[in-house]
Amino acid sequence: MVNKSKPLISVILPCLNEAATITIAISWIKQGLQKLSRRYRSEIIIVDNGSTDNSAYLARKTGVQVIREPRPGYGQALLAGFTRSRGDIIIMGDSDATYDFREIPKLVQALKSNVDIVLGNRFARAKSRAAIPPLNRIVGNPVLTGLINLFYGAGISDSQSGLRALTRDAYRKMDLRTTGMEFASEMIIKTLSHRLTIKEVPITYYQRRTPSKLSLITDAYRHIQAILLYSPTFLLVIPGLIVFLLGAFLTVMLLPGPLYLGRIMIDIHTMIIAILLAILGMHSMLIGIFTRVYLVRVLGIPGGFLSQYLMKYISTELLLGIGLMLFSLGFLVIVAVTGIWITSGFSALARARELIAASGLTIIGFQLTSSALLFGQLKK
Repeated sequence: MVNKSKPLISVILPCLNEAATITIAISWIKQGLQKLSRRYRSEIIIVDNGSTDNSAYLARKTGVQVIREPRPGYGQALLAGFTRSRGDIIIMGDSDATYDFREIPKLVQALKSNVDIVLGNRFARAKSRAAIPPLNRIVGNPVLTGLINLFYGAGISDSQSGLRALTRDAYRKMDLRTTGMEFASEMIIKTLSHRLTIKEVPITYYQRRTPSKLSLITDAYRHIQAILLYSPTFLLVIPGLIVFLLGAFLTVMLLPGPLYLGRIMIDIHTMIIAILLAILGMHSMLIGIFTRVYLVRVLGIPGGFLSQYLMKYISTELLLGIGLMLFSLGFLVIVAVTGIWITSGFSALARARELIAASGLTIIGFQLTSSALLFGQLKK
């Protein structure tokens, strides 16, 4: 996976007001790279992300490369560093002296075993685990890691570790775009989406010496948003299909008349809820399908088996044909019931069941017909 002709290692650190720790972090990086100097060339890039202290000045005094990224954000700073870097191997970390960069050789060694990205695992050692802030250790990281494992089958322990090593080829394939702290989650999601390999190695993590810059609610929301966005099949399509089938089944069963389950009678009120479930389920499926098409066509993120099936067999013509058929059927039933009402002299009618089902067919038909146009544009 690594270029055999003395490859270049690029170490990239985003920096925002880390004057108290930046020189310590750089010193550790140099010590770690010194152990690899016979086999690798190296460069260190500090990305100043709008510091108002003398972080950038202190970094320059150590002789490393310092670049400025005025656009705020953890991901934005790292992307600027990745773009500037030239390394065959990219190592990213933080400037707050929480990660022991003297362990860089361990990450580089792991990349040699046919691995695309290596994550430093802070939870593998008791002391490192204890150094993580309690809220992040007990709630934040486990929840985000659990979601990534659930939706993407990552099988990892520390999805939010900031110490990582990856190959240049892996970075190019990922096409990373997020600009905030959710960058950490996006990297793992896209690694898995592109069927790249991940390996975790135990690392040393120290307690932060200065106040954290994390925004608990905002950063957590952006992480969860990114995790869910890249998994529309499991988040929207499958749940939507289940809800749609449940609603459609109940509607059909209640169309002839009420159902009796022992002493329980299920009647027209349940039918109204059932048709609503069918409509909402269809809406969820369509949004999920559109999101998947967008991810594949626009962002270049391949999906799994189910996603590939949807992309292959769902077409504009299919959506349009089914939509027009359902819309026409529902509309004709509504017209027929209206005709019966008129011919009866506008008297009371016992046709509520037919109208409920017909209204549902008309709405779902309209959903499919109008969605077909958007689907066609996205799939081009």
